[in-house]
Amino acid sequence: MTATVYFGISALMVLSAIAVPAIAILGGYSVLTAVDSAGGVAELQKIQPAEPLDFSVALAMVVGSFVSAGTLTADFVRFGKKPMGAVFITMVAFFIGNSLMFIFGAAGASVTGQSDISEVMIAQGLLLPAIIVLGLNIWTTNDNALYASGLGFSNVTGLPSKYLSMANGVVGTLCALWLYNNFVGWLTFLSLAIPPIGGVIIADFLINRKRYANLIRQNSKR
Repeated sequence: MTATVYFGISALMVLSAIAVPAIAILGGYSVLTAVDSAGGVAELQKIQPAEPLDFSVALAMVVGSFVSAGTLTADFVRFGKKPMGAVFITMVAFFIGNSLMFIFGAAGASVTGQSDISEVMIAQGLLLPAIIVLGLNIWTTNDNALYASGLGFSNVTGLPSKYLSMANGVVGTLCALWLYNNFVGWLTFLSLAIPPIGGVIIADFLINRKRYANLIRQNSKR
């Protein structure tokens, strides 16, 4: 998975072109299976969890699950031809794409009692789709994060981003051995730590727009 980042944004585009439709189709089928098992949408909505989450924990999980990607969005939409195109793509990705992923997980989890989408699909008898969804979901998420982290460290050190992304992949894999059993705590940390960073970046851009405009003109002349 880490090796994909070595080839840059073009490799990520090819991967996403395959992964997004596949996840949408298989996730949608999982939702239909969950609705059918529950006896309809109305019955599905009546299902109550055995141990309801505390509101603060639920809020931290929802925010933490996408706030990091939201802050890194500029690393990808910067390739858009027009600013409005970048804004539109971001809105579609988060308001539609992110909402669909929540629906895929919530519907199946309500019926099966499992908290992981791959475990949900296995419980539904969808072993092969579960493997595909799990693999593609992890692959696309991690590659985008590695690409963004490589750009960040490249700006700081001046070293090629592709090599830094590979190194980050090794470090991230080692850290995942611990994070796997502390995932909710990690999401809580992200929900607290990342929003202030994103806020500072946005505020700096709005306050110093002229400086950014000059930087863009300088880069366009190179």
